[in-house]
Amino acid sequence: MSSPALSFAVKIPAWKSALGKGMSRIFPALGLSTGLNTQDLTHDTAMVAAYEKDPLVFKKATSRWYVEMIKAQREILAEGPNMSTPLLMQVAGDDRLVSAATSRDFYDRYGGEDRTLHFYEDAFHEIYNEVDRDHPISDLTHWFESR
Repeated sequence: MSSPALSFAVKIPAWKSALGKGMSRIFPALGLSTGLNTQDLTHDTAMVAAYEKDPLVFKKATSRWYVEMIKAQREILAEGPNMSTPLLMQVAGDDRLVSAATSRDFYDRYGGEDRTLHFYEDAFHEIYNEVDRDHPISDLTHWFESR
């Protein structure tokens, strides 16, 4: 898991959350701007610029996506203690999009014995697109090779 979205760090306005939940049933494709600050993705300005120019990047989240995301977050947090699959968590310590604290808590409560946590203290959300991307990529490669 790379910077897993187990809960959001970004504050979602109450009106946007209520609208997303309410519209999910009657207009699930309703898209609202994510309000994502692209500067919070990575310290690598070239990667930020590429992200901003990429026509395939979604700048909106649908009401159904939002509701299903919240549901999935609740379910995985509740089930973590019952899981036993080998787990690698690579967490961005300065993640402004998803909660690093929730990831650490999930790791602490995870049921499996084969678990590894790498915490990249100063990294933003996209650890594989960070200036120091070699470190998390090396950790990932080592984890796979050791199995």
